[in-house]
Amino acid sequence: MIHSSSQHHKTTGTDNGLNKVHLFGASLGGFLAQKFAECTHKSPRVHSLILCNSFSDTSIFNQTWTANSFWLMPAFMLKKIVLGNFAKGPVDSKMADAIDFMVDRLESLNQSELASRLTLNCQNSYVEPHKIKDVAVTIIDPFFCEWCGGV
Repeated sequence: MIHSSSQHHKTTGTDNGLNKVHLFGASLGGFLAQKFAECTHKSPRVHSLILCNSFSDTSIFNQTWTANSFWLMPAFMLKKIVLGNFAKGPVDSKMADAIDFMVDRLESLNQSELASRLTLNCQNSYVEPHKIKDVAVTIIDPFFCEWCGGV
């Protein structure tokens, strides 16, 4: 699934006259950007990656056994799976705002959109670093501003 999507985007870029691109990805988007760079390593299409809150290996989610069942679950159950990972009890105002944002985004997704995102997160896959070693990578740390006092 990830490989076929990358191949589609590889030809789409070429059709639009793009030789190499800079890709930004956050969370799952960052993982998919790395997979695209990996899939196109023999005919490089990615000039650089900018990653934020991303990952390079889905085994960290320890959910590979559930990946195939997401397509059978109704949307409310999928939403409950995602919402179950949010903090319980009192949280600071910034965390509450972030949770509210995520709940709003979650409500806008239908069953197939939720199932596809959860499946991509939970399929056992990883980025092969030797295939993207020539791609410049910038990592954005969203917690840096908290660490430096919000400057």
